[in-house]
Amino acid sequence: VKEGEAVLLKPDHFSKKPDGSPVDIVDDYMVPFFRKFTAAIRAEAPDSLIFLDRNTDFEDPLVAHAPVAPEMEGVVWAPHWYDLIPLVCKSFRSHIGIRKAIIPYPVLGNGNLVKEYSRQLQELASHAKLIGKRGAPTLIGEIGIPMDMKAGDAFKSGNWDLQISAMDTTLQALDMALLSATIWNYTPDNSNANGDGWNGEDLSIFSPDQHLDRKNIYSGGRALPAVIRPIAWRTAGDPLEMAFDLRDRIFTFKYKPDPEIRAATLIFVPQYHYLDQPPVVELSEGATSQFLPSHQMLKVWHASGGTDVVTVTLSPAKPFEALIF
Repeated sequence: VKEGEAVLLKPDHFSKKPDGSPVDIVDDYMVPFFRKFTAAIRAEAPDSLIFLDRNTDFEDPLVAHAPVAPEMEGVVWAPHWYDLIPLVCKSFRSHIGIRKAIIPYPVLGNGNLVKEYSRQLQELASHAKLIGKRGAPTLIGEIGIPMDMKAGDAFKSGNWDLQISAMDTTLQALDMALLSATIWNYTPDNSNANGDGWNGEDLSIFSPDQHLDRKNIYSGGRALPAVIRPIAWRTAGDPLEMAFDLRDRIFTFKYKPDPEIRAATLIFVPQYHYLDQPPVVELSEGATSQFLPSHQMLKVWHASGGTDVVTVTLSPAKPFEALIF
């Protein structure tokens, strides 16, 4: 205490090592912790997969690098990613966002926004090559949008178009990057008043306060038209492109078939968007398919010696109104 004020005795205690060199929080602290944590878990469960996140710094993107740990095996690179404007400001404009860089600058137009967010996700995934001898698989550990944007207007109006647009923009980018993710989050005791019950956050895709129709399986859901979307579950080859046009409910998937694989490519076809009418399926020449409505699944087989790229397109058999908008 100096002149009645608390004063730090060592202002650089957390930023410099004892020898005076600067601290790298990932290499100096996170990697040693990862190693100790992994060893402790593997001592009890040798086959466990360990999920690693990054150090997130909104002000300095350069510190958010992946851990350089070539000796770590059996791990999954699971960094979190969010659209910063909705997350921090709790507002969203479908035509403007921010490019993450040393000097951030605006991105204009929804198409450009999706491309920029896809670039950010792909850049995150590229860091996985630093982990393990052959790199590590990537799963975006958290992705989502706040549901209480514009001071919770949707809670009163019942209009979730803003949340649907924000979630669709995020998941379009995820699809474009050909990555998998876990949506944050599902909180069964969420409420309009208290959100997810932690840190003022309200990102749950379900809330009892929106569960007004007990006979409707989708009642209580938030932004579901964007959340429940077609996706390629398993690919008999290498995925090349995946996109879902929410407005027209047209799903497009392209992949390069592996001639050694005879199993089918599996595509999730949600009843939410296609109801009880089988979707119109268009395939590349030589490919065949089977739709299993009870499983909400489309199986696609590529022809032996067929086209180098298989394209699958789904569209609704007839126009209809969304179940929740």
